[in-house]
Amino acid sequence: MRLRNKNLISYSLLAFCLAFMGLPLYIYLPNYYADNFDITLQNIALILFATRLIDTVQDPIFGLISDKYSHLKRKIIFYLSPLMGFSFLLLFHPLDFLNIHLWLIIFLIITFSLFSAIYINYQSYSVNFSRDYHVKTKIIAYREIAFISGIIFAALIPSVLFKIFDEVTSFLIIGFIYFILTIVFSLIFYFFAPKNNHQIKQKPNFKEIFNNKTLRKFALVFLFNMLASVVPAILIIFFVEKILDAKNLVGIFLLLYFTGLMVGTILWSKLSKILNNKSRTWLISMSLTLPIFSFCYFLGNGNIIYYGVICILSGISFGGDFALAYSILTDIIQKDKLENNQTIIFGFCNFIIKISLTLISSVLIYFIGFFENNTSLQDNFISFSYALLPIFFRIIAGSILYKNFKK
Repeated sequence: MRLRNKNLISYSLLAFCLAFMGLPLYIYLPNYYADNFDITLQNIALILFATRLIDTVQDPIFGLISDKYSHLKRKIIFYLSPLMGFSFLLLFHPLDFLNIHLWLIIFLIITFSLFSAIYINYQSYSVNFSRDYHVKTKIIAYREIAFISGIIFAALIPSVLFKIFDEVTSFLIIGFIYFILTIVFSLIFYFFAPKNNHQIKQKPNFKEIFNNKTLRKFALVFLFNMLASVVPAILIIFFVEKILDAKNLVGIFLLLYFTGLMVGTILWSKLSKILNNKSRTWLISMSLTLPIFSFCYFLGNGNIIYYGVICILSGISFGGDFALAYSILTDIIQKDKLENNQTIIFGFCNFIIKISLTLISSVLIYFIGFFENNTSLQDNFISFSYALLPIFFRIIAGSILYKNFKK
């Protein structure tokens, strides 16, 4: 199949919507509900833990079902995307007829479930586009650039709306915008993205997945690297508000980080082609994170410019994850002839992402709430967790990558 740029753009645009949802859900939602509705931060942490745990467990199940009906991936993505947009709208605009705790639980489960079903089908949809080593990186780069653009948009729009409206009105507007975007981009995907009616003729085989040593080692790299990524994502608002005392600049810092991330995605994609080695390139990007992020531990009130520079540089270094992780996974799937299990494999990757988010976010938010009456302890906990935990996890991920994927 010859892939033109317009084909890749038509496929990639939906990633904008899938990414857009993440920032409000994982960063804004806890504070939004705590500030505007009758619910405590600790109760929110427990609800997030329970609903994300449900969501995490169901990903491999969705993958199994999707591989069984692999020829329907295009329709699954198309029909479920607008429903996801509508569910997101209701999640941030609870109605009075239901208890707020119950409303949050129900619509978190619905929104997470729809996102999962769409996302694993969307990721695996591109596996059969090409078998060329570098073209696969190009496909992923297009998708991840759209993904990062969605994150940047999600970071900017609340900052703009907060200057004009209160939080509740702002998120109502955001919800309607998101709902419209899911309709438009799912239509573009359905009618203009490359056709992929690849049908799996054999039953998915869990044993084949778990017995694959390369896949198991990649999963370990993916897990520890994901832990390194989710910690700062969860804590950025707390770090900026409580350590830097610059809550009004959160949107700017997010914009700087995700701009760096977009630059990094392009940079590492090109460097992997020059080095002709995706794993080595990914390892270089991991290594750059260590000195950059360690400086966060020494920042305090007023260190705005220093933190802005760190946001850009850390975004560039984390761009290696976006450019190369799924490209390497696609190589493994094709090399070891695991196409019959491709959606299950992406389902397990999402399982890793979500179990990381579920455990880490619940623990971190709970302890921030626990130390609420001791400002000094709370600040120390936030600084240590934000700056040093990602380095610890990144070192483990890099060590496994170096030991097992040098070639």
